[in-house]
Amino acid sequence: MTVISIASTKGGVGKTTLSRIIAATLAEERADFAVIDADPNDALGRWKAKFYEGAPFDLVSEPNHDRLAHLIERLSREREIVLVDTAGFDNPAANIALTFSDAVLIPIMADEADMEGAKQTWLRCRAIALGVRREIPAWVVLNATKTISQVHQHILAELGRLSASCGLRWLETKLSNLVAYSEISWSGALPARGPAVREIRHLVEELREKGILPPAAT
Repeated sequence: MTVISIASTKGGVGKTTLSRIIAATLAEERADFAVIDADPNDALGRWKAKFYEGAPFDLVSEPNHDRLAHLIERLSREREIVLVDTAGFDNPAANIALTFSDAVLIPIMADEADMEGAKQTWLRCRAIALGVRREIPAWVVLNATKTISQVHQHILAELGRLSASCGLRWLETKLSNLVAYSEISWSGALPARGPAVREIRHLVEELREKGILPPAAT
């Protein structure tokens, strides 16, 4: 089993967008997985109930940190993959999710506050790893980025600085500032054409190359 948490101490960085993309892709592949929406806002749960149009998958909304611990433990025994969408703002349930995680994805946008949130989340993962006495691998995911902008280059330079100072890592795949990702929240379907399709494919491929996601079911 693999527990993957989408986390950041800062809100509004694209955690739910990333969760939608991964969940819908795994559903298309008929993967053995379940999703937990641990955010009290229940954005992922509402999307699944009201808009999602793809292959079926199980989603449980559970923002309570005590019940969340038991839920993750149970689902991790029953499913090959458990994907947890967490709340921002240093939510207690997010810390529980990190404790169980085999991998953590930390989305950021091109914003100084997002970068600081990523740094704090990275450090939190390392602190929790000391407590549980095992590694909790984590990667930053650049979201809503414009790769030809000076801001993007500054973000890459800042990531490099944090890599040197505290070991922070990031994925090579970047999600661009595309309307297709916003459309997912209303259409309930993955993009069928355009650059978003390529980015999502590259994202999933990289997650598999790094061992974050297991190989696709055959």
